[in-house]
Amino acid sequence: MAERLEDLDKEINVLKTRLDEVRAILDFENKSTVRKFNQMVTRLAHQLTEENRLKRRHKSTGRPRLLDDECENFIAHCIEEKAASHGRQHDTVLYTGRRVKVKDLLHLAN
Repeated sequence: MAERLEDLDKEINVLKTRLDEVRAILDFENKSTVRKFNQMVTRLAHQLTEENRLKRRHKSTGRPRLLDDECENFIAHCIEEKAASHGRQHDTVLYTGRRVKVKDLLHLAN
């Protein structure tokens, strides 16, 4: 138990010294603190762009976006309404009377 308290005290001391360093940087005391502040800002900006995967690809490249569950259910409901079995009850395929393409399904969702 005492070892755990010592570890926590050390961690508190390290965090306090780090807090003092950051406060000194934010006070803009001299040129080096201004440079450190600018470096911190750019480092944080790069970190956020990496985490959110920004600026990785052009808008037209990559995998197209998928539909959410609500749109998929709506499309399935529309297809079921328009489809007829035509006496082919043993088939699991729905026949719509015309060819349905993926583009048509996206237009239904919109």
